[in-house]
Amino acid sequence: MVLFIVIQAFRIEKSNPVSDPANDFIAVTQPGAEIASILKSACYDCHSNTITYPWYTNIAPFSWWIKDHLNEERDELNFSEWKTYKSRRMDKKMKEAAEM
Repeated sequence: MVLFIVIQAFRIEKSNPVSDPANDFIAVTQPGAEIASILKSACYDCHSNTITYPWYTNIAPFSWWIKDHLNEERDELNFSEWKTYKSRRMDKKMKEAAEM
């Protein structure tokens, strides 16, 4: 129990990287409002620079695992950086998303 209390002192960084809104997937592709809403609610909380951290990211060691997971997800696909991707990567990510 003491260890659990002590590890609470080691907090994760919850700031989001700054990104150019013009590089965002929604700004680039301009999907319909319904599709944009679905993307924002289903995808952007893991795959963008606009992550809203849930309450349980305040509890270590869960917070460490979630932070690591979110960093991996952003590295794999980041909708906030979409325009910076090469066309080949964009095509691959679109195909993967369609398969999901």
